[in-house]
Amino acid sequence: MSSGFYITVLIPATDLFHFEFILPILEEGWQPILKAAIPDIVSFPFGQVVLFLVFYPLAQKGRNLSRAVIITYIITALALTFINQLIIFVLGPKIAASSTLPLLETVQLIELAEVFERMDALFTLLLFLGLIIKMVAFFNGAVIGLEKITKIGFKKWVLPLGALIYGLSFLSPNYTHHIMTGRKTVVTFWFPVFQFILPLLLLIVIVIRKRKKLKKQPDS
Repeated sequence: MSSGFYITVLIPATDLFHFEFILPILEEGWQPILKAAIPDIVSFPFGQVVLFLVFYPLAQKGRNLSRAVIITYIITALALTFINQLIIFVLGPKIAASSTLPLLETVQLIELAEVFERMDALFTLLLFLGLIIKMVAFFNGAVIGLEKITKIGFKKWVLPLGALIYGLSFLSPNYTHHIMTGRKTVVTFWFPVFQFILPLLLLIVIVIRKRKKLKKQPDS
Protein backbone atom coordinates (compact mmCIF):
# COMPACT_ATOMS: atom_id res chain seq x y z
CA MET A 1 0.00 0.00 0.00
CA SER A 2 2.89 2.34 0.77
CA SER A 3 4.49 1.67 -2.61
CA GLY A 4 1.23 2.37 -4.39
CA PHE A 5 0.80 5.58 -2.39
CA TYR A 6 4.30 6.82 -3.26
CA ILE A 7 3.77 6.10 -6.94
CA THR A 8 0.45 7.95 -7.05
CA VAL A 9 2.04 10.95 -5.31
CA LEU A 10 5.30 11.08 -7.28
CA ILE A 11 3.74 10.79 -10.74
CA PRO A 12 1.54 13.91 -10.43
CA ALA A 13 4.46 15.76 -8.77
CA THR A 14 6.50 15.49 -11.96
CA ASP A 15 5.89 17.08 -15.37
CA LEU A 16 4.78 13.78 -16.85
CA PHE A 17 1.08 14.57 -16.85
CA HIS A 18 -0.62 15.16 -20.20
CA PHE A 19 -4.33 15.74 -19.66
CA GLU A 20 -4.91 15.92 -23.40
CA PHE A 21 -4.25 12.16 -23.59
CA ILE A 22 -7.75 11.45 -22.25
CA LEU A 23 -9.40 13.59 -24.92
CA PRO A 24 -11.73 13.30 -26.70
CA ILE A 25 -13.91 11.55 -24.11
CA LEU A 26 -16.47 9.11 -25.55
CA GLU A 27 -15.40 9.98 -29.09
CA GLU A 28 -17.16 6.91 -30.50
CA GLY A 29 -19.81 6.58 -27.80
CA TRP A 30 -20.27 3.82 -25.21
CA GLN A 31 -20.02 0.87 -27.59
CA PRO A 32 -16.17 0.62 -27.66
CA ILE A 33 -16.10 0.86 -23.85
CA LEU A 34 -18.66 -1.91 -23.38
CA LYS A 35 -16.88 -4.03 -26.00
CA ALA A 36 -13.58 -3.66 -24.12
CA ALA A 37 -15.16 -4.26 -20.72
CA ILE A 38 -17.18 -7.39 -21.55
CA PRO A 39 -15.93 -10.01 -20.94
CA ASP A 40 -12.28 -8.99 -20.50
CA ILE A 41 -12.30 -6.33 -17.77
CA VAL A 42 -15.40 -7.73 -16.06
CA SER A 43 -13.73 -11.14 -15.81
CA PHE A 44 -10.22 -9.92 -15.06
CA PRO A 45 -9.68 -8.98 -12.34
CA PHE A 46 -13.21 -8.85 -10.92
CA GLY A 47 -14.08 -12.45 -11.79
CA GLN A 48 -11.38 -13.60 -9.39
CA VAL A 49 -13.43 -12.31 -6.46
CA VAL A 50 -15.52 -15.49 -6.82
CA LEU A 51 -12.57 -17.24 -5.14
CA PHE A 52 -13.71 -15.80 -1.82
CA LEU A 53 -16.90 -17.88 -1.94
CA VAL A 54 -14.64 -20.59 -0.53
CA PHE A 55 -13.60 -18.39 2.40
CA TYR A 56 -16.97 -16.79 3.28
CA PRO A 57 -18.28 -19.84 5.21
CA LEU A 58 -15.16 -19.65 7.40
CA ALA A 59 -15.78 -16.00 8.36
CA GLN A 60 -16.83 -15.20 11.91
CA LYS A 61 -20.62 -15.31 12.26
CA GLY A 62 -22.38 -12.17 13.36
CA ARG A 63 -20.14 -9.86 11.34
CA ASN A 64 -21.67 -7.76 8.55
CA LEU A 65 -19.80 -9.60 5.82
CA SER A 66 -21.84 -8.25 2.91
CA ARG A 67 -21.08 -4.64 3.83
CA ALA A 68 -17.33 -5.33 4.15
CA VAL A 69 -17.24 -7.16 0.81
CA ILE A 70 -19.09 -4.40 -1.06
CA ILE A 71 -16.89 -1.64 0.43
CA THR A 72 -13.71 -3.57 -0.43
CA TYR A 73 -14.97 -4.24 -3.95
CA ILE A 74 -15.68 -0.52 -4.52
CA ILE A 75 -12.29 0.57 -3.11
CA THR A 76 -10.49 -1.97 -5.32
CA ALA A 77 -12.37 -0.83 -8.43
CA LEU A 78 -11.60 2.83 -7.72
CA ALA A 79 -7.91 2.09 -7.03
CA LEU A 80 -7.51 0.12 -10.28
CA THR A 81 -9.31 2.83 -12.25
CA PHE A 82 -7.12 5.53 -10.69
CA ILE A 83 -3.85 3.70 -11.44
CA ASN A 84 -4.88 2.98 -15.03
CA GLN A 85 -5.86 6.62 -15.50
CA LEU A 86 -2.43 7.71 -14.24
CA ILE A 87 -0.80 5.42 -16.79
CA ILE A 88 -2.85 6.93 -19.62
CA PHE A 89 -2.02 10.47 -18.45
CA VAL A 90 1.70 9.65 -18.72
CA LEU A 91 2.03 7.20 -21.62
CA GLY A 92 -1.06 7.91 -23.64
CA PRO A 93 -3.68 5.34 -24.70
CA LYS A 94 -1.74 3.83 -27.62
CA ILE A 95 1.51 3.14 -25.76
CA ALA A 96 -0.36 2.03 -22.64
CA ALA A 97 -2.41 -0.47 -24.67
CA SER A 98 0.62 -1.95 -26.46
CA SER A 99 2.96 -2.05 -23.44
CA THR A 100 3.58 -5.33 -21.63
CA LEU A 101 4.05 -3.65 -18.24
CA PRO A 102 2.68 -0.09 -18.61
CA LEU A 103 2.99 0.75 -14.92
CA LEU A 104 6.71 -0.14 -15.02
CA GLU A 105 7.27 2.16 -17.98
CA THR A 106 5.40 4.92 -16.15
CA VAL A 107 7.40 4.52 -12.94
CA GLN A 108 10.70 4.49 -14.84
CA LEU A 109 9.99 8.02 -16.07
CA ILE A 110 9.84 9.48 -12.54
CA GLU A 111 12.64 11.96 -11.93
CA LEU A 112 12.06 14.47 -9.14
CA ALA A 113 14.74 16.88 -7.84
CA GLU A 114 17.47 14.37 -8.78
CA VAL A 115 16.54 12.48 -5.61
CA PHE A 116 13.54 10.35 -6.53
CA GLU A 117 14.77 8.35 -9.50
CA ARG A 118 14.76 4.72 -10.55
CA MET A 119 11.50 3.88 -8.83
CA ASP A 120 11.55 0.40 -10.39
CA ALA A 121 11.91 -1.10 -6.92
CA LEU A 122 8.47 0.22 -5.92
CA PHE A 123 6.88 -1.35 -8.99
CA THR A 124 8.74 -4.64 -8.41
CA LEU A 125 7.55 -4.67 -4.81
CA LEU A 126 3.96 -4.08 -5.92
CA LEU A 127 4.18 -6.72 -8.64
CA PHE A 128 5.73 -9.55 -6.65
CA LEU A 129 3.79 -8.92 -3.44
CA GLY A 130 0.57 -8.75 -5.41
CA LEU A 131 1.37 -11.93 -7.34
CA ILE A 132 2.42 -13.93 -4.28
CA ILE A 133 -0.69 -12.88 -2.33
CA LYS A 134 -2.90 -13.82 -5.27
CA MET A 135 -1.15 -17.17 -5.77
CA VAL A 136 -1.41 -18.04 -2.09
CA ALA A 137 -5.11 -17.11 -2.05
CA PHE A 138 -5.87 -19.27 -5.09
CA PHE A 139 -3.79 -22.18 -3.80
CA ASN A 140 -5.43 -21.97 -0.37
CA GLY A 141 -8.89 -21.74 -1.92
CA ALA A 142 -8.24 -24.74 -4.17
CA VAL A 143 -7.05 -26.84 -1.23
CA ILE A 144 -10.06 -25.90 0.92
CA GLY A 145 -12.44 -26.45 -2.01
CA LEU A 146 -11.03 -29.91 -2.71
CA GLU A 147 -11.43 -30.80 0.97
CA LYS A 148 -15.11 -29.82 0.82
CA ILE A 149 -15.70 -31.76 -2.40
CA THR A 150 -13.78 -34.96 -1.61
CA LYS A 151 -14.02 -34.98 2.23
CA ILE A 152 -10.25 -35.60 2.26
CA GLY A 153 -8.22 -33.43 4.66
CA PHE A 154 -6.73 -30.30 3.09
CA LYS A 155 -3.21 -31.23 4.26
CA LYS A 156 -3.22 -34.24 1.93
CA TRP A 157 -3.98 -32.00 -1.03
CA VAL A 158 -1.14 -29.54 -0.47
CA LEU A 159 1.72 -31.51 -2.07
CA PRO A 160 -0.11 -33.00 -5.11
CA LEU A 161 -1.81 -29.71 -5.92
CA GLY A 162 1.45 -27.79 -5.48
CA ALA A 163 3.21 -30.23 -7.80
CA LEU A 164 0.43 -29.89 -10.38
CA ILE A 165 0.61 -26.07 -10.32
CA TYR A 166 4.40 -26.20 -10.62
CA GLY A 167 4.17 -28.51 -13.62
CA LEU A 168 1.51 -26.41 -15.36
CA SER A 169 3.67 -23.30 -14.98
CA PHE A 170 6.00 -24.69 -17.67
CA LEU A 171 3.29 -25.01 -20.33
CA SER A 172 3.87 -21.50 -21.69
CA PRO A 173 7.23 -21.21 -23.50
CA ASN A 174 7.45 -17.46 -22.82
CA TYR A 175 5.74 -14.55 -21.09
CA THR A 176 3.92 -13.38 -24.23
CA HIS A 177 2.34 -16.80 -24.75
CA HIS A 178 1.32 -16.88 -21.08
CA ILE A 179 -0.39 -13.47 -21.31
CA MET A 180 -2.14 -14.26 -24.59
CA THR A 181 -3.43 -17.57 -23.22
CA GLY A 182 -4.69 -15.83 -20.11
CA ARG A 183 -6.39 -12.95 -21.90
CA LYS A 184 -7.81 -14.76 -24.92
CA THR A 185 -8.68 -18.19 -23.52
CA VAL A 186 -8.98 -18.05 -19.74
CA VAL A 187 -10.60 -14.62 -19.43
CA THR A 188 -12.99 -15.12 -22.35
CA PHE A 189 -14.10 -18.72 -21.84
CA TRP A 190 -12.99 -20.01 -18.42
CA PHE A 191 -13.55 -17.13 -15.98
CA PRO A 192 -17.22 -16.55 -17.00
CA VAL A 193 -18.02 -20.11 -15.91
CA PHE A 194 -16.89 -19.33 -12.36
CA GLN A 195 -18.08 -15.72 -12.41
CA PHE A 196 -21.60 -16.13 -13.81
CA ILE A 197 -22.67 -19.73 -14.43
CA LEU A 198 -21.64 -21.36 -11.12
CA PRO A 199 -22.88 -18.47 -8.89
CA LEU A 200 -26.19 -18.52 -10.80
CA LEU A 201 -26.52 -22.26 -10.21
CA LEU A 202 -25.69 -21.75 -6.53
CA LEU A 203 -28.37 -19.05 -6.28
CA ILE A 204 -30.96 -21.35 -7.88
CA VAL A 205 -30.06 -24.17 -5.46
CA ILE A 206 -30.33 -21.81 -2.46
CA VAL A 207 -33.76 -20.53 -3.58
CA ILE A 208 -35.04 -24.08 -4.11
CA ARG A 209 -33.78 -25.19 -0.68
CA LYS A 210 -35.36 -22.20 1.06
CA ARG A 211 -38.71 -22.88 -0.59
CA LYS A 212 -38.57 -26.53 0.47
CA LYS A 213 -37.86 -25.48 4.06
CA LEU A 214 -40.80 -23.03 4.03
CA LYS A 215 -43.10 -25.75 2.73
CA LYS A 216 -41.98 -28.18 5.43
CA GLN A 217 -42.55 -25.69 8.28
CA PRO A 218 -46.37 -25.45 7.95
CA ASP A 219 -46.57 -29.21 7.61
CA SER A 220 -44.60 -29.71 10.82
